[in-house]
This record gives sequence, C-alpha cells and structure tokens, in this order.
Amino acid sequence: MRTIVITPPAPALTWEEVATHLELAADDYRQNLVMGFVTGTISKLGPPNGWLGFAIGLQTLETRLDNWDCGSIRLPWGPVVSVESVKYIDANGIEQTIDEDQYDLIDTSVSPAYNRSWPSHRWQREAVRIQYKAGEAVISPALKLGINLMVQGQFEGTDAYERAAMSYIDPFRVYA
Repeated sequence: MRTIVITPPAPALTWEEVATHLELAADDYRQNLVMGFVTGTISKLGPPNGWLGFAIGLQTLETRLDNWDCGSIRLPWGPVVSVESVKYIDANGIEQTIDEDQYDLIDTSVSPAYNRSWPSHRWQREAVRIQYKAGEAVISPALKLGINLMVQGQFEGTDAYERAAMSYIDPFRVYA
C-alpha cells in the first residue's frame, strides 16, 4: 500500500503566524527559509510518510493497493471527509471507475456496499486506487503551537524546543 498527495493542503501556518511567534518583521528576508521549515515539519508529521497518523489540513490523497485485500480497505490517513473515486485496472488492462453506490465509506474504511463485492482486477502492482479527501479545514491551535515550536528549534538551530513541541503534538497522534 502506498499513498500519494494529489492536492496538498493549504499551509498549516501562515507567514504572519510564524513571524509573530518568532518575533520577526513581516518583511524579514528569511521568510523563504522559515516557510521551508514549516513545509519540512509538516512533511515529517503528515501524509504520505509522516508519523502523526492523520492528515494536517484538508487535502486530496490517493491510496494505491495491489489488490482489494478481501473486503474492507482501511485508508491510512484520516479523518476521511469523502471518497472521490475508486478505480482499478481490469483483466484487459483498462482502468475502470466503480460507481459510488457500489461501495460504502465508514469512518476510514471503504467496503463493498451491501450484497456487493469488489470486481476482478488485473494482478499487478497498484491495480487498485482510491482517491479521497482527508484532513480538517481548521487546524487546532495546540497543534499549530507545536509546529511553531518545532520550526523555532530549526530556525534557532537547537533541539531545546523539541520536548515542548511534542507535548502539544503528541496528543493528536493516531496509532493504527
């Protein structure tokens, strides 16, 4: 199973929020550097390879699987807002899209609808692709503070803020 980001979220922190936290001028020449730290921090936490276990900010993701996995498919990044499409490669090598009424989304799992089953697919890598919207439009102030503290540590070249940052971020961690 592999997940890729189709449409990334809006930045979790704006330059104004970070500049205020770091006590920098609005036109500081280090803006690109600092916002790079924000992007890097978010990539350590969120999809597709982060350790936090949920999507930070509203984004479109695609989870790719080699097969239907016997029924219910747990999407790895929540909260799942909606399923945009379920596609597969059929036995002839042609991509097919499954109609919405053929599957159900329950929490973070996609399953065949009642009295339905997944169609046969070609046996190849990533034959099944589920595209979905995940994350929340509003990011918690505590999570933002934790991210700000991680960015501050990178900006100042120290790990002195790590423990404080984790105390704000860790409560949001989702264990699969």
